[in-house]
Amino acid sequence: MTHRDHHFHHHDQQAIQSMVDYQGFALFHGGGARGWSHTIGLYDPHYQRPELFIWGLTLQLRVAWLLDLGFQMQGPPSSRALLEESRALGIPIAELGYHRGGKVFETGRVYRFAEGELPGCFGMVEPHYFEEFLWHARAYHEHADFSVLQYTWSDPVGRFPWDEACDPRTRLSQRLLFDPQQYLPLSEGG
Repeated sequence: MTHRDHHFHHHDQQAIQSMVDYQGFALFHGGGARGWSHTIGLYDPHYQRPELFIWGLTLQLRVAWLLDLGFQMQGPPSSRALLEESRALGIPIAELGYHRGGKVFETGRVYRFAEGELPGCFGMVEPHYFEEFLWHARAYHEHADFSVLQYTWSDPVGRFPWDEACDPRTRLSQRLLFDPQQYLPLSEGG
């Protein structure tokens, strides 16, 4: 690692830690406009909380979905973040609508909580993808022994990207970092 690379890495890690301290986890994005995003700092083995990964939506939707899913798992952000958001919106903290936390998402189950009940599911990201996509999370945790769930959504009629009949736009917009065959058939449950 060059001095320049080390300098940028150090500043990245400082920014990540600052966001983790503020809201409980940070978000990292790559791959451009329809790229990918993942959480950093959400993982906690004691609470069965993995990091989360999502591919192929606009950056705005990826951020919204990861924040919603992350707060369902973790609970609300820090008191400071809640107070700042409350003041900015001019409403009491109790009306911000954060989840209590504690939600555990399972692989191979259909969940309906995004974009008008559009079916989605989770698969466990295979560790060989960590080097390519989750290097900041690996640096943050200082090891690669953490779990990551990839959230995958269906096309408008409920077909997932591994189904040949899935709308090509949905299928081609999501790169799967897990083998979906291990979770089939999916079960309803979220």
